[in-house]
Amino acid sequence: MINSPVVVDNYADNSLDQYGFSLQTNWSVSDSTFIVAGYEFNNDDLDAQSHVHTVGDTPAMPTMPSMHIDTEKQGFFKGAMTTHALFASAETNLVDTVTLSYGARYTYVKTDMDDIHGYKVYNPSNTTPQRPFNPDQELGKAGKQHDDRVVFNAGLVWHPVNDLALRANWAQGFRAPLLQERYIATSMGSTSTTLGNPDLKPETSNNFEVGARWMSNSIMLDAAMFYSKAKNYIQALPISSSLSRYENVGEATTYGLELTGSYEIKSIGLEPYVNLTLMRRQFDYGNVETYKTATPAVIARYGFRWNGEANGLGLHADAYARTISKTEYQDPSATARSDSSYRLGGATTFNLTGGVTFGDQKQYGLDAGFYNIFDKAYREQTAIYEPGRYLAVKLNAKF
Repeated sequence: MINSPVVVDNYADNSLDQYGFSLQTNWSVSDSTFIVAGYEFNNDDLDAQSHVHTVGDTPAMPTMPSMHIDTEKQGFFKGAMTTHALFASAETNLVDTVTLSYGARYTYVKTDMDDIHGYKVYNPSNTTPQRPFNPDQELGKAGKQHDDRVVFNAGLVWHPVNDLALRANWAQGFRAPLLQERYIATSMGSTSTTLGNPDLKPETSNNFEVGARWMSNSIMLDAAMFYSKAKNYIQALPISSSLSRYENVGEATTYGLELTGSYEIKSIGLEPYVNLTLMRRQFDYGNVETYKTATPAVIARYGFRWNGEANGLGLHADAYARTISKTEYQDPSATARSDSSYRLGGATTFNLTGGVTFGDQKQYGLDAGFYNIFDKAYREQTAIYEPGRYLAVKLNAKF
């Protein structure tokens, strides 16, 4: 008898209604100081269904014969995430060549998972033990919470000569956990389940950057070094061979270098360009420190942009490649019997985008993109492969 491998077939029907509102005011306090202040509101309403069909044969063990799995699990999810933010930022020209920027932002986020329910069916061909259905573990648990924080930022820009700008920036960061990270158990794109964690704390960070930009008639060169220290970094961590859970990593330290360059051939509207990021990230779990954090050391995008006009229409195109290096992850709780560490290879994809803008003020646009043209199979995480060759079309309007 030939055993068939276990196959997990996931189906999701998700509806996410998003709407928002923003109000911005501009103030000129003096000849040297300009202030922007306002309010933002965003709301995401989630109404989702999931269906997971698991079928196949378990491998035979010395003390246990192979068994046939055939189960179906249905889940229903309904929730909302609401964000309110008040912000103010200012720029002050200290002298003709030096500008100081500074600001503050208060963010309040409410997550409300109204309802999670579902059921599990063991089909007649199933021969595995029929365990009681645990909806809290297999689907997630409803709940509501809120998080809020004030963050600040400041920066300096100095123009020692006309074409050169030197900058130094500091900014605090704040990110509240998403609905899925807090409440929803999912196995989409994987044979294992990732559990939500209602005890998650928001991520907070301090971010620093020093950089320089040179801009002449046709050449743009930019280099920046960055450093970020994050607390309560949110990451899905394995807790067994078949289960992961979103957890707060004690600390995450990220640093690196960003390089950008372009040369505009104005006579034909063509601009070769390159963006390169070199980065390292360390997780500190308290008892384990590691740089094996599934973070690519190199991310690059390079290609040719083109801009032009014809019959009053704005035209643009971009032919580019995107490269990421290999990644490696170390399971901080690995044992001789259970180790979820992994390695993933790097990849390069080739892409082509283009579009047209029209209207009296070019307020309308139609864009199309042909991505991963050569249908490269690759993963940036273990759960699921990135999309193969695909086409996307987008219509834009500004009011």
